[in-house]
Amino acid sequence: MTCSLSTMLFHQDHPDATLGSCLTSNGCLENYYAHDMDKVCSKCHESCQTCKGPDVDNCETCKDGEVIIKETARGVLKNSCHPKCPDGFYQLGLQCYPCHEDCVTCL
Repeated sequence: MTCSLSTMLFHQDHPDATLGSCLTSNGCLENYYAHDMDKVCSKCHESCQTCKGPDVDNCETCKDGEVIIKETARGVLKNSCHPKCPDGFYQLGLQCYPCHEDCVTCL
């Protein structure tokens, strides 16, 4: 099946869409992202609620109760989701930011 230029082909199994159905270009279902080149929707990494690609550091938002890292630091990847801010990060809303490099923890 081929979709028009303004639609995406949904090829993963999902309860809200029929396999192989065409969706609007911004209409990939939650937990899926759009491949612009081949017009296909694919599943996000399991830690992401919404994403821009398949990897752990492609999250745009996280699943309920998790926080997202907003800057790469201390070996923790930007745009990755975690149950809580790792050591060396502080939480602001549902986002984590790195502490000053001289600090182990911060508020």
